[in-house]
Amino acid sequence: MVILAANAADSPIAASAQAHPSALAAADADALRGPHLILASQEEATADVEAFDKVQKPSGSEVHTFDQMPHGWMTARADFKDPVVKKGYEQG
Repeated sequence: MVILAANAADSPIAASAQAHPSALAAADADALRGPHLILASQEEATADVEAFDKVQKPSGSEVHTFDQMPHGWMTARADFKDPVVKKGYEQG
C-alpha cells in the first residue's frame, strides 16, 4: 500500500518506507517516483528483497535486511526484553 500511494500520479508523498514489508514485488520498484526505504526481516522472501534491491530505484533508496529480526519487530511483535530485538529496533 505504501508504494502504491507513493507512486500515484497526484501523490504528495516525496519519500516512503516499509518495515518488514508484506507482498514485496520488484515490479513496484520500477514505478517508484521518490526515494524508498525497506527494512526487511528474516521472514521476508529473500528472492523478493534481492530482486527489489537489484532494480533501478530513485536516488536515496535503500534496502536493509535484519537477519535476526522476526517479521513485525518494528511494531507489535517487538520484544524489548530481548536485547537483540531491542538493538535491531533501535537500528531500524
